[in-house]
Amino acid sequence: MTTAQSVRGHWNGSGRYVDGGDARDRELRFEARVITKLGRSFQIGAIVPYVVTDRRFGDRASRGSGPGDVSLLSRYDFVRVGGENGLPGIALTLGLTVPTGRSPDRARDALGTDVTGSGAWEARPGIAIEKIWWTGWYVFGGVGVGFFAPFKRDDGSTIALGPRMLAVVAGGKSFTNGLSFALGATHEQEAAPRTDGLRVGANRARTSALAFAGYEIDDNWQVLASLLVDVIGREQIAATTIGFGIRRAWNVY
Repeated sequence: MTTAQSVRGHWNGSGRYVDGGDARDRELRFEARVITKLGRSFQIGAIVPYVVTDRRFGDRASRGSGPGDVSLLSRYDFVRVGGENGLPGIALTLGLTVPTGRSPDRARDALGTDVTGSGAWEARPGIAIEKIWWTGWYVFGGVGVGFFAPFKRDDGSTIALGPRMLAVVAGGKSFTNGLSFALGATHEQEAAPRTDGLRVGANRARTSALAFAGYEIDDNWQVLASLLVDVIGREQIAATTIGFGIRRAWNVY
């Protein structure tokens, strides 16, 4: 999956939008994703990213790149995907982020273009609920909460990133010709970080509109595209992100 993000501006502490003007802040992310089933109900996977960042503020411009934070994923379906016996699909999810990227406190570039990760381990338990009807319509909802492990900076201070919550809801339709689409929204909230136990900054929040489309070329290959537009927020950047990917599936009986 490849995503391209362009920052338009940001929201301040009161939720007022501030345009970015002539500043440039873009990120290109390449992700290799793999997932496999272990039995009927359990899945595991991983996401390995590579990040390229391009920024310009005033007379200063810079570009940097590097490997990002690796994510390990797991999922257990209590009720199979799509639902059965009148129940929607219900699954517990768990993600683990490994801080393999460069953290902000270790940035060498003045504009931080070489920053590719958070610098902290993160565990993200969550729940996903899905329902598919025979007409091809489907709805999906999910929520997860991320908890970060504290880490020490080079100056000896201890940083504890605040927990964050991410929720998504979407609905769409799959057609018999292989085409599918969905519209939805995402919402995230993040508590302010702490340095040596003292709170720094303010809590952050952002709500985004989501559009997704897919096309199944055959039973094994699928093309994916997405659009994410940040619409309201507080103490957050406002960005537009487009994505494109190709998925290869192997049928295991």
